[in-house]
Amino acid sequence: TGLEGGGPKREFRHRIQQADLGYLHTATDELYYLSLAVLKTIELLDDMDTTKYALTRALDKALNRIDWDPDCFYGTVDAALATLRAELNQIHADPQVTVNVVGHTHIDVAWLWRLKHTREQALRSFSTVLKLMNEVVAECDGEIAEICANDGDLVEYGRVLFRIY
Repeated sequence: TGLEGGGPKREFRHRIQQADLGYLHTATDELYYLSLAVLKTIELLDDMDTTKYALTRALDKALNRIDWDPDCFYGTVDAALATLRAELNQIHADPQVTVNVVGHTHIDVAWLWRLKHTREQALRSFSTVLKLMNEVVAECDGEIAEICANDGDLVEYGRVLFRIY
């Protein structure tokens, strides 16, 4: 892989000096990330948007279900998560929302891969882009697209596949 730093081959011995075991309480994890998403959404919404206040009420209602005492905490998280989900399901979603998404892939030609491996990875990435081109407009820049395009490996679907800058 090149990760050993090159030069003559050496034998490496890896030792584990410490190992820790943790338990993920899935309901707490779900509540945390769902609450975080709600909170970030609240921060983005305008003060005149009624959804902002509905989300705030839903989050308050859920978090008030938690007993913050360490001995009781995990026993109350399931109820808080159920409350938050139920409250969110009651909020009317605006169907007029448009979501714009930008995809990105980074392939570093100066890393530890040989050119053939870089090319194979690039072709896999471009293949994914080509599958999505029926739904979205795709643009690409960089020498990798040029390398692959020059080899004639990209299939055209009746339009410009990549604009190379």
